[in-house]
Order: sequence, then C-alpha cells, then structure tokens
Amino acid sequence: MNITSKNISDFLPEEKRALLAKMLQSKNSGPTLYPLSHGQQALWFLHQLAPKSAAYNISFAIRITPDLDTAALQRAFQGLINRHPALRTTYMTRGGKPVQLVHRQQRLQFDEKDASAWSLDQVNQYLVDAAHRPFDLEQGPVLRLSLCTRSPEEHILLVTIHHIAHDFWSLVVLISELRVMYLAETVNLRANLPPLKYRYTDYVSWQSAMLASAAGEQHRTYWQKQLAGELQELNLPHDRPYPPELSYQGDSYVFTFDESITRRIKELARAEGATLYVTLLAAFQVLLYRYTQQEEILVGSPTFGRSKPEFESILGYFANTVVLRGNLSGRPSFKEFLAQLRHTVAEAFEHQDYPFSLTVERLQPPRSQHRSPLFQVMFVLEKSHRSEEQGVTYFVSGQPGAKLEFSGLRFEPFPLRQQVAQFDLELTMVEVGDSLAATLQYSTDLFDGATVRRLAGSFQRLLESIVTSPEQQVADLPILTELERQRLLFEWNDTHTDFPSEQLIHELFEAQVQRTPAAVAVISRGERLTYHQLNCDANRMARLLVEYGVGPGVVVPILTDRGSNLLIAMIALFKAGGAYLPLDPFHPPERLRQVLDQSESRLVLVADNFAENIAKVLEGKIPGRRPQVLVIESLLQQEQSESNLTNDAVPNDLAYVIYTSGSTGAPKGAMIAHGGMLNHLYAKIAELQLTAADIVAQTASQCFDISVWQFLAPLLVGGRVCIFDDEVIRDPVQLLESVKQESVSVLETVPSLLRVMMAEITRPESPRPVLSALRRLICTGEALPPELCRQWLSVYPSISLLNAYGPTECSDDVTHQSIDTPPTPDQIRIPVGRPIANMKIHVLDQTLALLPVGVVGELCVGGIGVGRGYQNDPMRTAESFIPDPFSQAGGRRLYRAGDLGRYLSDGSIEFLGRIDDQVKVRGFRIELGEIQSALLQHSQVQEVVVIARADTSGDNRLIAYLTSPSQASAPTASQLRRYLQERLPDYMMPAAFVLLDKLPLTSNGKLNRQALPAPDQRRLELEQEYVTPRSLTEEVLVRMWSDVLEVQQIGIHDNFFTLGGDSLKMTQIVSRIRDCLQIELPLRRLEQVNPEQLARLLDELERLSDEQILSNAAL
Repeated sequence: MNITSKNISDFLPEEKRALLAKMLQSKNSGPTLYPLSHGQQALWFLHQLAPKSAAYNISFAIRITPDLDTAALQRAFQGLINRHPALRTTYMTRGGKPVQLVHRQQRLQFDEKDASAWSLDQVNQYLVDAAHRPFDLEQGPVLRLSLCTRSPEEHILLVTIHHIAHDFWSLVVLISELRVMYLAETVNLRANLPPLKYRYTDYVSWQSAMLASAAGEQHRTYWQKQLAGELQELNLPHDRPYPPELSYQGDSYVFTFDESITRRIKELARAEGATLYVTLLAAFQVLLYRYTQQEEILVGSPTFGRSKPEFESILGYFANTVVLRGNLSGRPSFKEFLAQLRHTVAEAFEHQDYPFSLTVERLQPPRSQHRSPLFQVMFVLEKSHRSEEQGVTYFVSGQPGAKLEFSGLRFEPFPLRQQVAQFDLELTMVEVGDSLAATLQYSTDLFDGATVRRLAGSFQRLLESIVTSPEQQVADLPILTELERQRLLFEWNDTHTDFPSEQLIHELFEAQVQRTPAAVAVISRGERLTYHQLNCDANRMARLLVEYGVGPGVVVPILTDRGSNLLIAMIALFKAGGAYLPLDPFHPPERLRQVLDQSESRLVLVADNFAENIAKVLEGKIPGRRPQVLVIESLLQQEQSESNLTNDAVPNDLAYVIYTSGSTGAPKGAMIAHGGMLNHLYAKIAELQLTAADIVAQTASQCFDISVWQFLAPLLVGGRVCIFDDEVIRDPVQLLESVKQESVSVLETVPSLLRVMMAEITRPESPRPVLSALRRLICTGEALPPELCRQWLSVYPSISLLNAYGPTECSDDVTHQSIDTPPTPDQIRIPVGRPIANMKIHVLDQTLALLPVGVVGELCVGGIGVGRGYQNDPMRTAESFIPDPFSQAGGRRLYRAGDLGRYLSDGSIEFLGRIDDQVKVRGFRIELGEIQSALLQHSQVQEVVVIARADTSGDNRLIAYLTSPSQASAPTASQLRRYLQERLPDYMMPAAFVLLDKLPLTSNGKLNRQALPAPDQRRLELEQEYVTPRSLTEEVLVRMWSDVLEVQQIGIHDNFFTLGGDSLKMTQIVSRIRDCLQIELPLRRLEQVNPEQLARLLDELERLSDEQILSNAAL
C-alpha cells in the first residue's frame, strides 16, 4: 500500500484500519522520550564530566556451580530486559536537556570466554577490566554480562550495570527474578512473575508532581533549615592530599564483628529505643569525630527511595541520599548522642523523598572537582525491605559465605578487587546471621590500605568500648587497639641512651681542654682562641662572677653581640654555677626592659659598646630593684687565677633561660636545666657524628635556642666553633662563600633563608660555591618544603640534610629526620623524624588521650629535655607543663607544645602547624597575640587581628588587619611601624597593615579568617607622597623593589621596611643589584635608604652611564 499514490479518503474501511494498525505498530516499536529523575540528572551530569570513568558502574560477580545451562541463562536475562524498561533505556540530550529513551527492544550483551586454561589471577584481571569498562549511555546498553567458563562445572558470571539505571535494591530484584526466569527457561515454561503495573518513568512523573506540591515545599524547607549555616568539610587524616581532579580509583577492606559484640550492639539499640542502623551510624560518627576532632560530622546515607509500595518491584535508580548531621559538641555521652541522632535520622527519613541533587542546588555549597558536595563519607546498612528477599539481600551484599541455591545451581559471590570509590570513604555494613560484616571502600587517591585497616581496628575497638560503657563521654571512649598502644608508647618511644648524665657542661669542656689544649676552639672576626685560652678566660671571669654572688639558680642576662666574648661569658657562668639569659642588642629598649623585669635578675653582663643601651633600658628603675651592670671587657682585663674552679651545681639546676614571644603581650622565659641541655648536645653529636675534625658554623641569634648547641656541642669533642657575623648570615652569597673559606663541615639554617640561598646559587649567571668540606645541612625553625630538599640535593647530592623539630621549652630539637635522597615528586611534606635520645613524643587529643597513627593531634613532649617551666610565671607553666601520665618514673612532666602533628605508619612524625596563634617567621617563634596586644595599645586602633600569610615564594609574612574609631584619623602604615619599632623586635613587625571598615565575622559571630582580604598589591597608605623615578637607576631600583615586595606602585621616597620588606627580602635586592648592575653592595647600606638615596649611592660608587645600566639590566 502506497500512501503517496492513493488519497487516504479513497481507502476502504478495512484499508484504513490496517493502515492505522501499521502506523501504531511502527510508532510503538521506536523509542519513547521521557525526562530524567533528579537523581538521574545528577548522574548524567557526572557522566558528562568524566565519560571514561567507571565510578558509577555497579558490578557483581557470581561463581556458579555445577551445571549451568548457558543458553537458558542468556534467555533468562533477555527476558528480564524485556520485562524491565530501565534495562533497555539509553540517555541523550534533547533541546539542551537530558532525556531517557525507552526502547521497545534491546538485545542482551553477553560476552563468553573460555577460561579453562586461565589462572585465577587472569580470571580476576579479566573481570576487573570488564567491570571498569565505561558505559556509552547514549548508545547503550546499560547492562553487560561477562561469563568465564573455567570448566563444565564452574562458571564466573559478571553482571555490570550503570548506576543511572540501577541501585542496590534493583540488584536484589534482578537476582530474585533471575531465579524464576532461569527455572522457567530450563523447562520451557512461562516465568511465573506478576505483571508490572508501573514503570520507572511513572516514578519520574510522581517525583515531579510531589516536588510541585505542598509536600515538596515542606521537604525543601526542612533540608534548608537542617543544613543551614557553615557546613564543615570532613578533614580525615589522608595519606595524600586531594589531587586537582579525582581519579575515582578505589579499594576496599572487609572485616567482621563476632556474635558476642553484635548481640551486645543490638541489645544496646533496643534498650535505647534505637534501630541497629542508627546505633551503628552513631558509632561511625563518633569514630569520625575522634579521627578529625571536628564536633560537627556530616555523613551521607542512601535511602530505599521507594516510599510508594507500587515501585518496590521496579528496576531503576530510586535510591536517594540524605545528609545526617551529627553534633558532638558539649562532650555528650554515647547514649546522649544516640538519642540526638535517633531524632535526626527519624526527621531525615520523613523527608527522604526530596532529591539530594536539589538540596545541593538550593544550598549552593562551595564546589570542587576533588570533593563531593556536603559530605565526603557515606554510611550504608544493607537490609532487605521484604522478608522473602532476605536471603537474596545477604547474597547481593557480597559477603563471604553467602550463597543461593536454585534449579540445581549454587550461586556464590566471587570477590573482585574494588577499584572504584565514589567518596573519600564509605562504610557498608550487613547482618550475616548473628554477626555483622563491614566493608570500608576508600579512595586510593587519598588513603593507603594500611591506614584503612587501622581505621577498621579503631572502629572495632570503639564499638567494644561503647557496648561496655555507653554512659561514657564519647571523647573518652578508647579507640586504640592494644597493639597500636604498645607501638605508640613503647616501640616508637624506646629512646633510652646512655650519655654522661652526672657531669655538667663545664666539667666535660674542661676534660676536652686537657685532651686538646692547643686546638682552636672558636673563630670570630679573625680572632682564634684555643681550648686553653678559652678555658683560662672563662675561669678568670667565673671567679669574679662568684664574688658577685653568682651560683646555682642565679640567672644572669648577657647583652652583647655574637662573638668569642659571648661564648666566654656563657662558659664562665656555667663554671660559677649560674645560668645565662641572652639578650639581643638589636631589640628595642621596651622589649629588653620587659625581659629584665620578668627575670628579676640582680646582675647583668654587658659589652662595652652596649653600655649606653642598657643604661637607657634601666632608666627610671627603683635603685633597689635595678640590677648591677658588669662590663664584660672590664672583667676579662682583671687579674684572676686561670685554674678551674668547682661549684655545687647539679644536673637539675638551670643552665640557661631563653625568652620567646608570649600571647598575653609579655615574653616568657623558658628555663632549661643542665641535664636537658647536655642530652640535646650529645644527641646532636651522635646524629651528626661530630669529631675533632668538624667545624660548626655558629649562625643563630643568641636568643634563638639552636645557638646553644652551635656554641657548645663542638667543644665537647674537640671541634671548632666558627661564629659568622650578622651581615654574613643575612647574605646567602656571602654565607656560602664564608662556609667555603672556613671549611665549615656543619651548617644550620632556616628554610626561608635556604630558599633565598638556592635562588642565588641556581641563577645561570651566579657562581656555584664548591663546598668540599660541608657534609651536613640542618634545617629547623620552620616547615621544610620537599621542593627545597630536591633543589639542594640536585646541586649538592653528597651533602645530606637533617630536618629537625623542637620547642625552646624542651632544650631545642626533640626529633631528627635525615634526608639523603630527594623526596618523590608527590611528597608534600617532609617528616620531622623520630624522637631523639631519651625523649618521647606523644600525639594527644583534647583529653590528653593517645591518638591512632595518622590522626592529627597536639604534639606533647616527654623526657629529660623537658624544661622547668617559665621563669617567674607559675600560671603559664601550669598550663603547658603537666604531669606526664605515660611516664613510669615519678615526677616527670609533659610539655604541651601547642603544635599539630601526627605519627606516620613508619614511626616518623609529621609536623602540621600550630593549634593557636603562634607562627614561625624566618625561624622565629611568634605569638600573634603579642603583636595584637601591642597594636591595641595605639589610641587609634579599635580592633586588630594579625595572621601569617604565605607570599608567592611560600614564606610566611605577617599581615595586620585593623579597624579605627575614625577612618579620617586612622594611622598610616609608617606610623604603625614606628610605633611597633619601639616595642617589638624587628622579626615581629607586620609586613603589611590593612585598614578595614570592620573585621569579617562568620554567621555565629566569630572572626572569619577566610574572608580577610589579601594585602592590596597597590601602593600602601604611606606618609610620603608618591614620586615617580626620575633617572634610569631609580627606575631599575623601583622595579626591583616592586618585584621583591609584590607592591605595584613604589615611589622613590618609600621606605623598604614600611612597604613590607625584611632582612631576607633585602638580600634579594642586594643579589639583583649585583646581577643587574654588577655592583657589590654591603647589606648594611640598604637598611635606612629609599630608592632615591640608593640610586645616588650607586651612582657615586660606579658612575654608571645610562648605556651601561641598560646593557647590564638586559643581561
């Protein structure tokens, strides 16, 4: 029949009926377009982002024995495809919107392999590859079968379905109906399955209508309220950071709970009126709380999604995710938290029909390619929703030992290595008879298997603790396994080492003098003192100090620059039985006055050239409280016996006091005893293998604790101390050249200076010093970036690095980590190593309980090196120095360092920053509260917060954000800098001051540090008017300053330090002047100049023509 050749009006009635039937048949045989559910839309979107990803493939492998009818199996699955439209649906875009096309027919994709000659590993690999092959959702199909025939009696069947067409319950229905279908096919009968009255597309229509109704609005309102406010991302202790884009690669770990613990969990649930699901979820959230120390825990959990009973037998993606928000603030008991969560879950399930994707859309949380929105961890308890399907549910959960038997066949789960992870972590639990089985599925982008196994062990231990003491506060419930506790307390802290513990430093030094009297002990500014000379000078001074009342427990401040006289004074005080307190002559008078007042010292040693400084500091002090001042040079000129003297000091007496920044606005003096000091000296000697052949560079300020070992450790082995001037150590080129000239074998620096050093020596035009004598470089004071290690070892592969960590309060370094080979490219942190001899490191939570390996907590230090507290400050001493609960010896104390860290699986420790407002800048420990306190004393400063912000090079810079009562009278950066210069050391000076109308706050009224703006790179508010460069030299200098200081507009009258400069940045300017203009400029010439003055100085030095400047600049 040809419609075009004959008018329809001419058809006979029977022809018209035949044509209509044919047209209807043609229409019904083609696909029908339907919209997607909201859950499907989310999966479609994810598929578009990563079409080659297998993250949303659902795979299930079955071992089938003994006699499988392969043809009947294929027909059975084909029958299931014909029965369920979801299995013959494809997905595409129409009019810019995703739609699903339900095909009338879809041929089964069935791949059969003869695996009789394959090993089990080959079978496994084939199935894993098949399971992770991506789906083409536009072309289909969404269901694939792969069959490996190992023998006529054994087959392995792999069922793979895309999640957009399936969920867990769909798999239960599929396997249930497969049993019926297969039996019918083997006996050539029609399957006895009830007809399906509804399709998945009916669910889509129902969902759309529900969302448009009042019920949908109630659901939306609930989730909007339930997830209001700040939603914290879960900071689990990963082994690796988030990659820029997740690969969705994963693995899994299976573990079980025996009948006893399972029974007790169920009994607790019944007693508290909770379900097993809620009880296990509560325990899991407590575990996450203990691992993250976050009081609010967000966990996703899938719901059945078939709230209408007519949808129960339909295949499709019904499951919806609800976000369950647990609040563990206020130290609740487990029972209290369980009651809270029971209410939360009940409400969430009442509103479970609201699509998770819509919740995300409405809340608009911050999105990233490496984290799922709202939650990163999933919890699932698999259970049957129909009693007749309970056995199938257990089987589909894939637990070992599960099986199904029908039609003469035995189905058993065939375990496949899990290689996909949709979330950071997913805990799936299922009842297995009278026991519980659990699977932890995890992202291998983030976690190692060992970490997840430890997490599983902690969960098992936690559940044991919960059922034993459910009334106990969740923060106190034990989570450590006994094996892990033994490892943390004893195996990794077994550091006992025998050092000379009954002798004092001066006695050991005197013994070395006897062995090598003529050997050079110290070099300073060209002066060389032998061991004999150093000992004689110290003896003469010590005898005078004894006459002035110095003895055990007497603390004497020393104000002098670093040189041989400082070392003489230190040893003299040891010989007299006293302790030394170093003062920095470059600190402002107000700071020195604070230290002297706090120390209550009655005697001060001062260098002759700083006598005026100390007089200014002591102005106005009451005569009775004014310390007596002794000039070091005068003491050394007086005639005294040069023989050794004795004193009554013992190892527990004070050796030195070093003052550090204090959060209250006043510095605090850490008191260190002889025993702790000596232990650290010998630990350095052992680690560095120091001998009489070594020359150690003394580079640290005397107020920096690392100066102690630099001055003293070489003197215990007959080595040499080489004291470098401040100008040398601030210039990386001069420093390395001096290391070369003096044949230094051990050098110590802070990473920020090392970074500048590496930038200098890796410049193509810069000569690279040949450091033939140097064998160890120690990095301390700041976190050591792996990239710096790689740079150093690429230039000097034979000079190994030593990363060290330690608080001043614990005799300096307490851990060492040797670095002999470059870190791998994916390593983002360098561990600080293991505890040194006779020291112990514990990682503790807020209740001072041991934390599992990998979990971040406070670093607490025990052992002989723990100091005696803060000088004349019992309150702060009690806060930081507490009785050691882990020590087997009585009277020992534990120092709470306030640092964050964690143990790694190899027993080394990773440093992760500060808990409080303390930071490290250029190696100096700074309490931000002290800077804030000083600024708040300014009459025109109303509010202030100081933070450390990394600049483009990765170094910390101090930024002060402040408000003023009046914007018109607000102080300028120059005024604030001058104000602070009178009160704080230079290293505590903010690099930038940012004036705000008000400080940003979070929704709960706390300071929102994330909202603090970055310092404006434009010209800061200065007192000087902006004046443009007038000469070519000024132009070159201004550009240098702009690049180094990261400030866009710099005038020729602007001060380097007011613009945010510091000593390290000053060295970069010197280096650029050297490279660009070929002029060697001493560092000190830059300290008080602006570009105009510096240009005039350079022009006077070299009389460069414009042509020479341009030529040099081009180079």
